[in-house]
Amino acid sequence: MQDPLSYALEILKRDIENFNRACSGAGRWLFDRGFADNAGFLDLMGISRPEEFDRACRNYRYAGPIFVAPPWQAIYHGDEDRIQDWQEAKATYLAVTAAWRSYGYDLVELPKTSVEERVAYVQERLA
Repeated sequence: MQDPLSYALEILKRDIENFNRACSGAGRWLFDRGFADNAGFLDLMGISRPEEFDRACRNYRYAGPIFVAPPWQAIYHGDEDRIQDWQEAKATYLAVTAAWRSYGYDLVELPKTSVEERVAYVQERLA
C-alpha cells in the first residue's frame, strides 16, 4: 500500500457514512469493522492517528457488544486476500484490540469453535 494514511481516511469516511445510515434506519446492524479497527491499523504501521480518527472513535459509539475473533493458528492460512503472515496477523489483533480498549470498549472474544457454534454464541449474546 503506497499511502496507508489516505487509504485509512477514505475508509473512515465510508465508515461514518455507514454508521449514519444505520442510525437513520430501524433494526439492528452488525458491522464487520469499526472506527477503532482503523485506528489500530494506523498504530500498527507507526502512523499517528489524525484527529479525525479520535473524534470518530469518541463521537460515533457502537452499542456493543464488540465481538473479536482471536488469531487461531490452526485455521490460519494466507491467500490473495489475506496477505499477512501469522506474526503480522497476531500483531494486528493486538493493535486493533488495544485501540478498541483505548476508546473504552469491552470486547467479547469469540470462542475457537466451529462456525455454527460461533453463530450460536453471537446470537445468544444478542438476544
